[in-house]
Amino acid sequence: MKQAFPWLFVLLWSLVFVLMVRLGFWQLSRADEKAEMLFHISQTDYQTVNDLNQLSDMATFNKISLKGQWLSDVLLLLSNQIHQGQSGFHVYQAMRLGEAYIVLVNRGWVMNADQAKAAKGSGQWQVVVSPWPEPAIQLGEQTFQNTSIQEVTYLPEQQVKLWLEAQLCHHTLTKNCIILPFVFKLDKTMPDGYVRDWYNNIMPPEKHTAYAIQWFTMASVLLLILIIYIRKSHASKD
Repeated sequence: MKQAFPWLFVLLWSLVFVLMVRLGFWQLSRADEKAEMLFHISQTDYQTVNDLNQLSDMATFNKISLKGQWLSDVLLLLSNQIHQGQSGFHVYQAMRLGEAYIVLVNRGWVMNADQAKAAKGSGQWQVVVSPWPEPAIQLGEQTFQNTSIQEVTYLPEQQVKLWLEAQLCHHTLTKNCIILPFVFKLDKTMPDGYVRDWYNNIMPPEKHTAYAIQWFTMASVLLLILIIYIRKSHASKD
C-alpha cells in the first residue's frame, strides 16, 4: 500500500524551521545595532548642529548639541517604565527647533505622574538621537485626548504625530511644521530632567550573537530530524 506523503508534517516543519532561521538572523541584526549603539555611547564629544536640515541625516544614538525651546503645551507620560525594579513614567515633552521642527524629548523617569512638570524656556541642549519608542507587545489601541498633559501606555508614531500637529502646528509662524521621526533623550548633565540612567540595561552584542547561535543550532537539529525521517520513510518503502 502506497504511503501518503506527510504534507502536514512537512508544512509544520517548514514553518518552524523558517521561524528559527529568521529569529537567528534577527538576533544578529540586533547584535549589530547594539554594537553601533555602544560605539556612539562611548563617544564623549557632542556634535553641534546649527543647520537643522542636518537632522534628517543623523544616525541613531548620535550625541548632538543644538538650540531648542520647550513647548509647555505638550507633556506625555509614558507609563509602565521600569527603573531599579520600580514602575513609573518616562516624561516626554515637545521641543521646538527653529521655526519648523518639533521633536519629542525624553526628560527621564519619575515614579509618580504628579512629579512631572512642564519645563519652560529655551537654551542649548545636549541630547542623544534615539529611535521612536515602540512597545514589545501592544494590547489594544492608544487614544489621545484633546488635553496638553496626559498619561499614555503606548506612543504609536502616526497617532502621536497627528496629535502633535493638532496641538502645536497652528502656533507656528511658517507653513512648515515638521514632526521629527525620532526622539531625543536629554543628557543627564542637562537641567529640566529627571532620572536618566539611559543605558544601564543594554544587552551586550555578544549575548545577541549567542542567542543567534542557539536559534541556528536548533534549526540545524530540526533539519537533521527531517533528514532522519525521510531516510526512515524511504527505508520502510524498500
